[in-house]
Amino acid sequence: MKLKSIDIGQREIFFFKQPAAGSVRVFNFLKTFIHFLNVGGKKGQYKFATANEENTLHKHLNIQQNIFLECQGNKLHSYSKENFEDYIKKIDNHYLGKLIKRVYPLERLPYQLNHEERKISVLVKALLSPASFLFFNNPELNLNDGNLLIFKQSLLFESFYGNKIIFLTSPDESLWSELATKIVTMKDNGEFEIVKNNQKGTDVLKISQNQEWKENRATIDKKVS
Repeated sequence: MKLKSIDIGQREIFFFKQPAAGSVRVFNFLKTFIHFLNVGGKKGQYKFATANEENTLHKHLNIQQNIFLECQGNKLHSYSKENFEDYIKKIDNHYLGKLIKRVYPLERLPYQLNHEERKISVLVKALLSPASFLFFNNPELNLNDGNLLIFKQSLLFESFYGNKIIFLTSPDESLWSELATKIVTMKDNGEFEIVKNNQKGTDVLKISQNQEWKENRATIDKKVS
C-alpha cells in the first residue's frame, strides 16, 4: 500500500529496503528515516538515537563513561563507577546486560577496542538511550552470529517493553525479517510503500504485558533463536 500519511505506532520495527543496484536514488538512512517520520505526522522535535561507529563514541571517554553519558542524558558530572554499576544492575533487559559484558573491561578507551567491541558499544548506547525512536544502519556489520542473536533479543525487548519504535536498514533483509513488523520501500518520488510483515517471529510483539515475564522471555528466546 502506498501512503502519503503513515500510522507510526508503538512496538513497531520498520525494516527499510535499500535501493536496488542501478537505482538513481542515493540512500541516506538517517534522512530517509526522518522523512518517514515527517510523512507519518511526527512533526517538530522528537528524541531519536542512532548507532554509528564513526561518531557516537567519545574518544576521550572510556566505554563505561560513554554508556553512562547516553543513559543519563549527558549528565556526566554524576558519573562514578559505583553509579554505573548500580544502573546496570537495574536494567530490566537482561539481553542488553549480556551485550555489555561482551565489551568488558569497560575502562578501555574506544581506540583500544576491536571492530566488534566498538560495534557492540555503539549498539548498547543506542539501546540505552531514553529516545523514543532508534535508528540502526547495517547493525549486523562486524557482529558474529552469537552477538547478533543477543542484539536481536535486546532489540525485541526494547520494542515491546521499552515502547521504542525501531528503524532498521541492511542489505540483507533475511537477517531481520523475523523481527520486522513492517517492510518499507521508498519510491523515487518520495512516497513509501509499506507491507505488513507476517513472518512467524513477529507475533511475539502481540504478547500482553499482563502475562508473566518468564513466559515472555521464553518466547523472545524461541522466536529469535
